[in-house]
Amino acid sequence: MVSALKISAKQRFERVLYFFPFRLLILHFKRNHFLLFFWFLLFGYTTNLLASRYGVVYQFLYPEYRGQSDFVAFAMFGFALGGFILAFNLYTYILHGFRFPFIATLNRPFMKFSLNNFMLPAIYLAVYIYCSVSFQLNQELLPVKHVIFNIAGLFTGMLFFLIVSLLYFNFTNKNAGSFSKHENDKNPIQSNLTKPKDWLIEDKKTSDWRVETYMVHWLKIGLARTSKHYDRSILEKVFSQNHVNASFFELGVLISFIIIGSFRENTWFLIPAAASLTLFFTVALMLISALFSWIKGWTF
Repeated sequence: MVSALKISAKQRFERVLYFFPFRLLILHFKRNHFLLFFWFLLFGYTTNLLASRYGVVYQFLYPEYRGQSDFVAFAMFGFALGGFILAFNLYTYILHGFRFPFIATLNRPFMKFSLNNFMLPAIYLAVYIYCSVSFQLNQELLPVKHVIFNIAGLFTGMLFFLIVSLLYFNFTNKNAGSFSKHENDKNPIQSNLTKPKDWLIEDKKTSDWRVETYMVHWLKIGLARTSKHYDRSILEKVFSQNHVNASFFELGVLISFIIIGSFRENTWFLIPAAASLTLFFTVALMLISALFSWIKGWTF
């Protein structure tokens, strides 16, 4: 029984090499250049490599709200950053999710996809925390407890946005197991927000994106199941339904941002400059990913 559980060195190497987070990181550098441009701007502003003459770095490392740089100001920037991370995940899922069809077989497919798409956000957060803490301690000469409190505000705002949004997708998105072929034939998903895929073409596009392992949750790694035994129409229904839910969520977020922006004369709605810029990036990504659901290659 023990020998049956053993795997060869080659299999072990392949499970590391074809780890889903690594494959997604490679995907970004190979195909997501437009998306990487926004991350390049965020990294540049945070590390003072971009717009150094205009003091943009200070707006990021020490955000200010109503004349105060405190827990609330950092929470607002964290909220905006959480929105950008969600937009980053939605953009990648809508444009490239079909390359990894095994995702459609998992429970809560978008949440699992977002969990495995953590490497770029995690790297940015590590860089931001290092730069911000260093700036607050060495430039602003704040006591350690105040710095910790500010960083706690950042994570509070970010997690609040991410938790609310992921709860929405948790209750609305389904996986392939939720659909049967009989149900799919009688009640196919049709929406002006999505177009059906030609799976003969899509099979060729997915062949280069093999995945052996993925993160089930933060403390567990599982083997990716093959999706070849699933009917292609069922997989199409999963991705179409997820795209529809994502588009409605993006529309709701965009309307909310527009409503908030209409009250900009009120000082309570003058959010930190870094949060405003990050929200602008979020809106751009959400608009593009929503448009791509329908017009595909004509989006840009």
